[in-house]
Amino acid sequence: MNFVSHLQMLYSTYGFRIVVAVILLIIGFFIVKLIRKITAVIIKNTHIEPTLGSFLNSLTGLIYYLLFFIIIFSVAGIPTSYFAGVIIGLVTAIGFSLKDEVKTISNGILILLTKPFKVGDIIKVGNFAGVVKNISLFQTKLTTFDNMEVIMTNAQMFSTGLVRLNANKTRRQDIIIGVSYDDDIKSVKTVLENIIKENKFILKEPASKIVINEFADSSVNFLIRFWVNGADFLNAKFTVNERIKIIFDEQNISIPFPQQDIHMIKNE
Repeated sequence: MNFVSHLQMLYSTYGFRIVVAVILLIIGFFIVKLIRKITAVIIKNTHIEPTLGSFLNSLTGLIYYLLFFIIIFSVAGIPTSYFAGVIIGLVTAIGFSLKDEVKTISNGILILLTKPFKVGDIIKVGNFAGVVKNISLFQTKLTTFDNMEVIMTNAQMFSTGLVRLNANKTRRQDIIIGVSYDDDIKSVKTVLENIIKENKFILKEPASKIVINEFADSSVNFLIRFWVNGADFLNAKFTVNERIKIIFDEQNISIPFPQQDIHMIKNE
């Protein structure tokens, strides 16, 4: 059988299918493009997170094209079982080689779906605390209170665990202050109560508490416990500490520091 005869046989066997497959290929691209636009509109109208919406657009587009090419191969006479086997093999290989990346993406999807925190929230992750500036499928960006940018993968966010500092409207603040054993306890407590009452950041309810927390080696330690609005957490702490030092100096109330007595024995 010469070359021309071989081509004629191939054409008679697969020619019509190939022609139909090419026509479907041309028409199919326009159909898939139209379906993707419709899908994008549907996803947009669901008002889901923009990052997640973008990911779903890409994912559905990939699925549409995959199904489209399976149909084209089927029409052309190529067994789809072979095609499916190749896809499964590629997906398996990619899954093993990119398992950490896949884990990060899956955690990103979970964050966008479940929304344990959102952009603008104040969170603490490990040793870092700051405002969430961006959430993507791969990573989350924080701006710390001293204006540093921290970038963490979403896998790290889940493995480390996080605290939403602004989850509730109010927060409790505890301050420990020590006074000398020689100071009058009742007078000290009255001074501390007045400092708490005059502070504009401290809430009236729940009521504040001032109690003796510990008898330490060099001091009697008071616990000052009060509640503030979340945004006033640091301001309350700073102003209370400042007023304590000022008023204690005025009232001659001492704030002890650790001391040691050294006894020297003279050898004669």
